Amino acid sequence: MVTSLDGSVVVDGASGDLGNATDRQILGALRSAAAIIVVGAGTARREGYGPPRKAGQRIAVVTKSGRLDAESPLFASGAGLAITHESADVPSGIEVVRAGGTEVDLAHALGTDASIWSAVVQCLPGYQCLTYDQRGHGASDCPSPPYTMGALIRDLERLIDHFALKDVVVIGASLGGLVAQGLAVKRLDLVRALVPSNTAARIGTPAMWQA
Repeated sequence: MVTSLDGSVVVDGASGDLGNATDRQILGALRSAAAIIVVGAGTARREGYGPPRKAGQRIAVVTKSGRLDAESPLFASGAGLAITHESADVPSGIEVVRAGGTEVDLAHALGTDASIWSAVVQCLPGYQCLTYDQRGHGASDCPSPPYTMGALIRDLERLIDHFALKDVVVIGASLGGLVAQGLAVKRLDLVRALVPSNTAARIGTPAMWQA
């Protein structure tokens, strides 16, 4: 899927992406296979989210303020739940998953640097956030190639070990998502949760990248 940096694209009055019909078909298939769909509170309110079409599926609404309507169709159905921080005041009757104090690592996309996370970090008060420039990006140095996925994963692993972080929520966009997945496979003991964004298990082919 292709979207804007802040995900704020609106198509026909609803949040949308910058992709095509094929992208939307793939997203629909992924949504139908998911046990839980995660959406932002603003999107859920603006688009009037109700119970999911698939039986047994749930919708998790991420909220900073906790201002949710327990009587809305989504939450009244029992299919909705809220994800928020420890101190948010969520109305009674809504199932809540609270994120306690923890470390958050944010891995940026190819051709960008840690600054893409600046606005995100501002929305995470009380969390210890670690952002970094991957090798060859931003203020980091440029070691001699090749730059393998193993090396990029090892960079993040050593960074987390250096700061003695534990139970890390690893958020990765594009290339950063590949690194995050690799870290979870290699060092699951470090990872509390994984949030891959705009990424895949594999992106492109060697021939494409070397063209």
